[in-house]
Amino acid sequence: MEIKVLCIGCGRSGTKYFSKQFKNFGLSVGHEKGRLNGESNWMKTNLIFNKETKKLKQYTDIFHIIRNPIHQISSSSTIGKLAWEKIGKCISISKNDSEIIRSMKWWYYWNYKISKNPNYIDYILHIENFYEDIKPFLDKYKIKTYKKIHSLVNTRKHKNLTPKDLKIADKELYLKIIDLSSLYGYDI
Repeated sequence: MEIKVLCIGCGRSGTKYFSKQFKNFGLSVGHEKGRLNGESNWMKTNLIFNKETKKLKQYTDIFHIIRNPIHQISSSSTIGKLAWEKIGKCISISKNDSEIIRSMKWWYYWNYKISKNPNYIDYILHIENFYEDIKPFLDKYKIKTYKKIHSLVNTRKHKNLTPKDLKIADKELYLKIIDLSSLYGYDI
């Protein structure tokens, strides 16, 4: 049975971990580049944003990977200018936005847009519950033997933000993040 997966979501949510873990499942899934069995690439979320959904038909299974917003937003401080330029082509961010506001917008609008297109998503993976959430996929393809890898695959040093930090930065956006995160089962 052919397997070709696509993992999308907000960057800093576990796309590299996804591709590394799929290697342990015996599948060749590239991180931010295609391989035999697919890819894990936050930038491919544009296929949904730009209504290029015909390109999604090449994949047998599409995953939306998500991470607790506080952790993803905190980690977003580690991405570079080029990534922010790519993000800015998909969501409205301003050069005048603070790092925390940009990161809050990224988590909220990226996941919001995906949530409004659920027909393209086969699985939602919470990085914090990866092995539990991936079980239906593993059962579908009868993948039983694999080694669990540590979730700290692509960690970077950054300041750990708090809900209070987000609320101070932009209360209205913070409240939107709370609402959307609750749909994904997060309580912040």
